[in-house]
Amino acid sequence: MSASELVTEPLRAVCALAIQRVREANGVSIEASYAALLANALCTTEPTKYSVHAATPEMRASLASVVAERAMQKDSPATLALFAQATEASARRSEELNSEAERKKMEGKLAVLQAAAVNTRATERSSPAALAKVNEDIRRFVVETTRLEESTDEAESEITTTLQSVVPAHAVGRYLALGKSERREQLNELSHIALGILLYNRALGRGGASIPTTPGEPLSACVALAAELEAFAARSRAEMEIVMCVCDARAVAAPPSDASVARMRDEVLNRRQHVGAMGRLQDELKNSAQALRAFEEAMLDEIAALKALVGSRTAVPKDKVYPRFAQLGTLHVAADEEYRRVRGLSYVYEQLAGFETGAVAYTSAATMRDRNEAVAIVRGGGALMCDAAPPAPADPAAAEAEAGVTRVDGATMERLFRGTIDNLGGGEASADPSMASGAVTGSGGGTGEESPLLALDGCDPVCIVLRAGYLTSADLRIGGVKWGGRYYGFVSEENLALFAAQPSDYFGQVMNVTKANPPLCGILRLSSELPACDADEALAAVATPLAREFGTQTPTHFCEKRVDTNYEWNEWALRRKALRLANLRQCVTKSTQSNVSTFRRTSETQVYLPKDSSTQYAVSKGQTMVRPLRYIAGLRGAPDTRMEVVDVGLDVGQPHEL
Repeated sequence: MSASELVTEPLRAVCALAIQRVREANGVSIEASYAALLANALCTTEPTKYSVHAATPEMRASLASVVAERAMQKDSPATLALFAQATEASARRSEELNSEAERKKMEGKLAVLQAAAVNTRATERSSPAALAKVNEDIRRFVVETTRLEESTDEAESEITTTLQSVVPAHAVGRYLALGKSERREQLNELSHIALGILLYNRALGRGGASIPTTPGEPLSACVALAAELEAFAARSRAEMEIVMCVCDARAVAAPPSDASVARMRDEVLNRRQHVGAMGRLQDELKNSAQALRAFEEAMLDEIAALKALVGSRTAVPKDKVYPRFAQLGTLHVAADEEYRRVRGLSYVYEQLAGFETGAVAYTSAATMRDRNEAVAIVRGGGALMCDAAPPAPADPAAAEAEAGVTRVDGATMERLFRGTIDNLGGGEASADPSMASGAVTGSGGGTGEESPLLALDGCDPVCIVLRAGYLTSADLRIGGVKWGGRYYGFVSEENLALFAAQPSDYFGQVMNVTKANPPLCGILRLSSELPACDADEALAAVATPLAREFGTQTPTHFCEKRVDTNYEWNEWALRRKALRLANLRQCVTKSTQSNVSTFRRTSETQVYLPKDSSTQYAVSKGQTMVRPLRYIAGLRGAPDTRMEVVDVGLDVGQPHEL
């Protein structure tokens, strides 16, 4: 068994047991990735109590029971934040697998169609039926490559007309005279040219029934989805701001361990998770919108160039218009691929939309009175919720110089990370999920240098430590520090000074807070430091099938059968058998033996055979009958000769003649 199997096999067993207990308790099933993420979170939070590598089945069963209990908690914001992380990872993974399967299926289908059109043995002198089959193979390849639709007679007719205008029936012979590699190139070029002609005709108001997307549809769908995401994120940001104000108000009078304060802190974390997920989708949609807009503009330019080139002319040289048509078709294919990616992002959004309303949404503990009172509160870092701060150094300036921290002014921070946390009201960043240590990619200031990274998703690390995981977005105007290749922002000058003097101590405390509250790992992007709490890692642990050796063995007969194979039930067969036995008793060999019997002694008998003898005579004779002979005489000769019949008897071979 490999090392990866040794790691994932116990986790799989715990997840399977937890899923079974949830199903038995309320009749529903949970995702294996969610169960794995909950199990890893419990093991990270309480490593001395829980472990997926427990030595006994009882300990693993205890962990599975707690996982099932947490999974069934419908009003826990922190647990639902983990659920949202697992759902996002599963949705993205599912969409990726579906896209890959669809791509491989299409490639296989196109390979078969291309082989049929390229490897044909038809020649220029083949029969009309063979040439018609070549035309049909070319048509099928073009339709599948460009994803055209033939659902209506109008669509089928315009495809046929377009292909006949590019490859007439009499031109098939020239295609068959090419080599296989040249045929492939011609087929791909033909597909784009045909699609370009269809797009040009649609722009002129003639046809377009075979093109599945309408003009501008991909970009419009992308913009509409981005607007819907923005509305979702705006609601989550507004809710988060109100809950943060309520949390600040309660933290003034309540101790850090108060349940109501912890509840508000978890609600802030939950909303932050939703806003972060929406922010990642918005960033991807922004890139897709830019690509689609560029494709549309390039297609409009090509159509305008074709209109100027063709105009009202009835004939235009092919070497001038065909490259334009091919480029137009290529742009449309690329735009269609980007549109499919947008539809995949829409699927991910549909999976996450239920966390705002529906069965997986929690009920906020902040009452309407709390919300109304909290509106007047101006947050400036909030009250301390714990006293876990590292001891201050005796000489902060010397400690800062020794730590290798570089201070960055507010103008530089705003230039580097312009627009990255504005969406949170001091909030959300445009992030790449693959970035480690919560790094958010900045703009780079337009210098062409490597993009800077804003750590901890733009949150103040000092607030995370001093306020028990409370997430407060940094104010870039205050400035920041650069440490370990990443930039850190803060909500106040005091917090900046504290972190600059002890960056490693505060970052270590951030890791401790994250271990105690695992949903922070996904929000702060600390998956490289805590891979066990990463949703993608949990999904990979349970999604990859493991190879197993197994066998089955069954007895020859599950129930012993007492069967006499010689049993005869037929009465007449039994009678025949009885008669044979009776006759056999009469078939007895009988013999008699005496003293002179040859059975008691050996005797021999000898005889003399007669000699060969013959008799010879001096004369040998034989007899035969007289042979009669009749003939007519006198038929020739003198005129006076008379005809006579003569009878003669010949006695030939008589003994007296020897």
